[in-house]
Amino acid sequence: MTGETMKKSTIFKQIQRTMLIYLVILLFVTGAASVILLGYFSIRETMNHAAKESESAVRELYKYESLSELIDYWYDNRDTLQKVYDEGELDSLEQELREYEPALGSLFNVTDEEFLAMPDEEKALFATISYGRMSKALDDLKQSYNPVYMFSFIIRDGKEYFMVTGAFDGEKRVSQGGELYELGVSYDYVKGMWKHFDLMAEGDEKELAADSHVDTDFGMQLAASMTPIYDGDEIIGYMGVAESFRELVLRGLDMSKYMLLVVLLIFIVLEIRLESVLRKNASGPLEKTEKIVHDYMENKDSKAAVSLLGEINSRNEVQSLAEGFAGMITEIDNHIEHIEKMTAERERIDAELNVATQIQASMLPSVFPPFPDRTEFELYASMHPAKEVGGDFYDFFFTDEDHIVLVMGDVSGKGVPAALFMALSKTNIKNRTIMGGSASDIIGYVNDALCEGNEEGMFVTLWFAVIDLRSGEGVSINAGHEDPFLKRQGGRYEAQQYEHDIILGAIETMSPYTERRFKLEPGDALFVYTDGVAEAQNAAQELFGMERIDAALNKEENADTKRVIENVAEGIDEFVAGAPQFDDITMLSFKYLGRK
Repeated sequence: MTGETMKKSTIFKQIQRTMLIYLVILLFVTGAASVILLGYFSIRETMNHAAKESESAVRELYKYESLSELIDYWYDNRDTLQKVYDEGELDSLEQELREYEPALGSLFNVTDEEFLAMPDEEKALFATISYGRMSKALDDLKQSYNPVYMFSFIIRDGKEYFMVTGAFDGEKRVSQGGELYELGVSYDYVKGMWKHFDLMAEGDEKELAADSHVDTDFGMQLAASMTPIYDGDEIIGYMGVAESFRELVLRGLDMSKYMLLVVLLIFIVLEIRLESVLRKNASGPLEKTEKIVHDYMENKDSKAAVSLLGEINSRNEVQSLAEGFAGMITEIDNHIEHIEKMTAERERIDAELNVATQIQASMLPSVFPPFPDRTEFELYASMHPAKEVGGDFYDFFFTDEDHIVLVMGDVSGKGVPAALFMALSKTNIKNRTIMGGSASDIIGYVNDALCEGNEEGMFVTLWFAVIDLRSGEGVSINAGHEDPFLKRQGGRYEAQQYEHDIILGAIETMSPYTERRFKLEPGDALFVYTDGVAEAQNAAQELFGMERIDAALNKEENADTKRVIENVAEGIDEFVAGAPQFDDITMLSFKYLGRK
């Protein structure tokens, strides 16, 4: 085994040990999380109890319709109000009050207006009785719910003033010689302790839900809840309840420790077993697979690698991995063999296409000037196929001493099929033209010849012209081809637009092709082309178009036929800016000079 392989095996063992460490960490995190969650839910449960208790206490206070005026009265007389908590004494005081007010109904139903209308002595009696009865109601709630504290208070002038509080049996208030707060006890308000206190201190009477928090007081963990006391929309005080959750949390912590130890032992046993299973079914087969693949990468012995990978029998994902590697190695060998065959085939096709390109090029006239001894005209043409071979073609030849034929064609499709159909079309046109006859007869014959056996449905667009060099008179046929451009001596190139005849090879000739006659004067010029010129595209898929062809043709007023084609070609190159060419680009320029 190489040093690199040994290193990888060591890393794998480290991963196994790291897994054990992570399992232990996970154990402690799980235990800590359980403790935290236990504490959290204990706190939340205790806080919920505190909130319910404070709301119940507030409902006891709301029984008194004159609650808001009573709270103001208690605050104003906090140091002088008589505090009576004995039920018998409260009954005696209520009987005394009813002697003053015989028509007085339930104390709960006394309104703010009725309370304010009472004489001072009766008002003091009513406030004392109400304070005592509310305190007794909170005593009963405290006995029932068993909170640590239950109290109501207000915030005035930067101080917290205690109002009605609840007490357990035997628990004494300050006035009774005990330590439990009651009316008259106050201390400085601490900003930020409760959000409701801050809002009330700032004069914000917006309605708020009960506020709860966890606090430490007198050595105890407390979950406290504060419920606002309202008079309409105005907060007039708060009811507070504090519950202790410390004992509940401590019991939960003790239970969590034992659970943690049990889980730890289970994890240790599982890790030992996991280490053994990994060695037998994972790490061992993986190390063997890694070595086989590494050896294959060095010596490229695919047969040996596939054979060794087939021996791995772990009956799990590692075996599937080994089988996958074996299949991949086989596929790589097959792919390499296929690429080698494809490369050889491609090279053969490229060589044949190069020959086909040369053959096609030899079929088109390529020597210019083509007839150096003839002074009646200038002629230049070019063809640039989109593929190695194309379907565009041009031709020019004499039928006799005085007549020259100009041909421009565009076969449907691209590549070899178009090139073969092009050769057939070009040969038929020339052979039939030399035989003689009218232009219409010639093109009709060629059309019928191309339709015969044309099962692939190929066709060709054609511009065909015969010009008498003695007079400049000519006849042309346009079978679905592009509009030619004509330039008169001293003028501009202009597109000659007229109705076209049907393309060749589509259907057999039904009616004669239309002959259009024209006359060239010395200095006049023709420009014909295929659709690859007008439909050349740039990267934005914009077409070169007729307007740009017109501009390129008229770039130089006195350009010769070669320069005319060069101007158009340069315009196309500048426009497409390197974008791929999707169609053949073929052009022919002819200038009539006349006989001297």
